[in-house]
Amino acid sequence: KFFAGGDFAKVIESMDPSSEGDLRLAALACVRLGRFQEATERLDNVLSMGAHSDDAQLREERSAAAGQLALLRADAANDLFVANELDAALEAYNSVALADCTPAAQFAVLNNRGALHLQSGRALEALADFDACLKVEGPGPAGQTGYGKSVDALHNKGSALRLCGRPQDALEQFEQCLEIDQGFYLGACGRTECLSVLGRFDDAVESASQAITMQPDQPRAYVNKGFARLKGGKSQGGESGERVDGGDTASSLAVVDLECAVEKGDGSAETDKLLGLALAVEGDHYLGTGDDANALKSYEKALCHGVNDSSSSSGGKEETANINVLFNYSLAQLHLGQRSEALEGLKYVATLAAVEGKLLFEASWACGLIALQDGDAATAKTFLTTAVGARPENVDAQYNLGVANLKLGGIGGGKEEGGGEEVKSLSADGKAAALACFNKVLALDPSHALAKQAAALLSGDDPLAAAKEQALTSARQKAADATVDATATANGLSSAFAAAPLSDADVSGAAEEAESGLESTAAAAASSSPLPSPPPHTGTPSSSTPPPPPAAAAAATTTKKATLTPGRAGRRASFVTVSVTHPLSSLVVPKQQPSGAAVAFPPGVDPSRRETYLDEPSFLEALGCGKAEFATMPKWKQVSMKKEAGLF
Repeated sequence: KFFAGGDFAKVIESMDPSSEGDLRLAALACVRLGRFQEATERLDNVLSMGAHSDDAQLREERSAAAGQLALLRADAANDLFVANELDAALEAYNSVALADCTPAAQFAVLNNRGALHLQSGRALEALADFDACLKVEGPGPAGQTGYGKSVDALHNKGSALRLCGRPQDALEQFEQCLEIDQGFYLGACGRTECLSVLGRFDDAVESASQAITMQPDQPRAYVNKGFARLKGGKSQGGESGERVDGGDTASSLAVVDLECAVEKGDGSAETDKLLGLALAVEGDHYLGTGDDANALKSYEKALCHGVNDSSSSSGGKEETANINVLFNYSLAQLHLGQRSEALEGLKYVATLAAVEGKLLFEASWACGLIALQDGDAATAKTFLTTAVGARPENVDAQYNLGVANLKLGGIGGGKEEGGGEEVKSLSADGKAAALACFNKVLALDPSHALAKQAAALLSGDDPLAAAKEQALTSARQKAADATVDATATANGLSSAFAAAPLSDADVSGAAEEAESGLESTAAAAASSSPLPSPPPHTGTPSSSTPPPPPAAAAAATTTKKATLTPGRAGRRASFVTVSVTHPLSSLVVPKQQPSGAAVAFPPGVDPSRRETYLDEPSFLEALGCGKAEFATMPKWKQVSMKKEAGLF
C-alpha cells in the first residue's frame, strides 16, 4: 500500500527485517529514493538468504542498483577532479565497483583515474589504468571501433609511457593515434615531443609543423617546434648557430616560434624562460661572430624574458638577472665602447657571483683589468684579489695583481689610495705585495719573462737604485765594447780609443730607465691581458624532458675575447613621459592574478608603459626611485623592477 502510494520512506520504516519480501520491497523503495548503496546492500541480504539465490529478476534489480551507485560515485569523482581536489577524487574513483559498471562507465572511470594519476606524477599507476581501459570490451566511443581504438586513451597511455622514460614505446602510441585520426592535434604534439627526446630533431620540427597546420591558433606545437630547433641546433652546430631555412640560425628561428606561442596565448613561466634562453643563445651566436650590436639587442630581450634566477638576500627572495647573460651583455657593451655601462654590469655580476658561486673569477678579473687600464689601481687591486682568491693558480690574475700593487706603491706615477700627490718612491708595503705576486707567478710559470724582470728589480733593498746600477753596468759594458772595436779598427794608431766618461745625464737616464722598466709591467698588463671568454648559459634542456612544459633551452659557449679599446659612451633609453596620470591601483596587476587573464586598464593606457602614467609620488612608491633615476637604468633592470611592482 505504501509502495503503491509512493510513500517510500514509510515502506522502509514499516518493513519486517526478517521478511525476504519486505527486504526486497524496501530495497526497491531505496532505489526510488536514490539511495543506491542501501538498496544494493538490502538486495545482497535477500540473495544471501538462499531462497532467492537463483532469482534472475532479483539479480537484475541488484545489478541496476549497483550500476546506478557506481555512476553516482563516478560523477562525484569527476566533479572533484575538475575542482582540482585530487586526493578526494582519487578516493571517489577507488570506491567505484568496476564490476557493477557498464563498459562505457568502466572505460570512463579507468581513463579519468589514469589521467588523475598522470597529473599527480604517478606514471606507473596511470599506465596500468590506461592499459585496462583499452582492454574494455564494447563498441567504444562514438565514431570509433572499440575502446581499444580510443585516441584519447591511446594518447594518455603514450603520455604515461613518456613519463616512465619509454619514449620509443610512447612514440608508437602517438603514431597509432594519428593512424586512427590524422587530424588529432594532441597526438601530433605528443609525437613531436617523443622525437625530440629521441634526438630526431629534424623529424620533430616537421611533426610540429604538421601539428600547427591542424590547429594554428594553439600554442603547444609552436613551443615544441622552438624547442626542437634550439636543441637540434645545439647538437649539430655546437651553439645553435647552424644555418637553416634560408640563412637564419636555429636559435633565431626558435625565437620566432616561441614568440608565436606567446602571441597565441601561452603565458606560462616555462615558455617565457625558454624564449629568454633562445634569445640568449642567439646573442651568443652574434657575439661569437663579432656582431656585437645584434648581440646586445638579443641579450637585452633575453633579460626581459624570464632568464632569471632567484638569489637569497637578507630580505628574503629577490629576482636577479641571470648572471651568465648579464656577463655576456656587458662584454658586448665593452666591445661597442660602452665602458662605463659595461663596468657597471660586470660589477653587478661580481656581486651576484659572490652569492651564487659562479663567474666570480671571470667577472672580478674583467673588472680588475678595466680598472687597471683606467688607472684606478685601488679598484683593480680589490677585484684582482678576488679573482686570485677564486683561481690562485691563474698566472695572469696573479701577475696583474702584482701590477696593481706596483701602481699603488708608486711606480708609474700612481696615486695613493686616499688620493693626493704623486708618490715619488716605491713604498715598502707596495714592494712586498708586488714581489709576493710576482714570485707566485714564477712558481707557477718559471719562464714568465715580465714577472722575472719585475721580481729581479724588486728583490733589492732599493729597487730604483738597483735598476740604476743595472743601467750603469749596461752603459759601462757598451763603452768597453766600443773601446775594443776602436782598437781593432785603428789601422796602426798606437794609442787605444778611450771611452768617454759617463755624464750626469747618463746617470739620470739610467734612473728613468729603471722606473720605466717597472712601469712597463703595468703597460704590458693593460695591453695584453684578455678578458675571459663569455660563459655558457645554465639550463640546457634535457633530452629526456622536452616541453610542454619545457624545462629550459639549449645554451652555447662562445670564445670571443674582449678588446679593451676606448670608445664612445653608450646611450641610455630615454624615459617617455605622458601628460595623463592615473592612480597606482588602476595600473598594477595583482601577483595573484592568473597567468594570461585579461586585465582592464584605464582608457588610453599603453599596457607596456604603465609606469609612465604615474605621478612622481606614486612612481616613487611603486618602484622605489624617481623617474629621472629610473630612466638612466639599463632596460633589463627596469623590467625587473616593473615585474616586482606589478607594472610589467
